[in-house]
Amino acid sequence: MANPNPILIPGPINAGTGYQLSQNETWRAEAVTATFNGAAAGAEFWPCCSVYTQAGTLLARFIPPSSVAAGDSAEVTYGPF
Repeated sequence: MANPNPILIPGPINAGTGYQLSQNETWRAEAVTATFNGAAAGAEFWPCCSVYTQAGTLLARFIPPSSVAAGDSAEVTYGPF
């Protein structure tokens, strides 16, 4: 059985930051959460969660139902999957 411990990446981190699995790790998404800081945004934005294979192939892209206003911040949860 896979390790049920969550993968946590302490922030703040830059957009586009990823996490690479080791050869012995498996990944099953139950939920993904992220906090987006739009203080420097010049316009509304859509927080996006993209999931790629290790070969770089896009598997899925998740976008919330509403945008975030420029200057605002949002905590977004993607899932359950």
